[in-house]
Amino acid sequence: MSRVPSSHQELKVHIIAARDLRDGDYDYGYGNKSDPYVKLKLVTHTGYEKFNRKFGQTSVIDDSLNPVWNQTFHLPKTAIKHDLSYFICEVWDRDEMSDDLLGSCRVYFEYANIDHPYRDAWHSLSKPNPAQGAIHIRLEW
Repeated sequence: MSRVPSSHQELKVHIIAARDLRDGDYDYGYGNKSDPYVKLKLVTHTGYEKFNRKFGQTSVIDDSLNPVWNQTFHLPKTAIKHDLSYFICEVWDRDEMSDDLLGSCRVYFEYANIDHPYRDAWHSLSKPNPAQGAIHIRLEW
């Protein structure tokens, strides 16, 4: 992992938009009714254990497979430990009974480096299988 710049006090995580999301309600016969939102979770590894801690959640966008959030979350430098190398961005479909995971991706802190190609980029969603779509994330110190 790259080192956190000492002159920067926080990492800004901009959740811009998503595109081509899977229709989370298709199996229920509603069609094109996903109500997506994003959860951000820090991941810490300690030996053989892995811990997740939520640090942000966007608003819900109703009836969209191409939502735009334009929301920013602040992660203090003190929260980024040397044994912490990434966070998880999960895209969920809000439902009345139980929310459905549409897809997720890992975002590594080294992406925030000024010359990194993923600093301001679309990230393909992977898990769960099948996942489809991508999320636009911009990072800045």
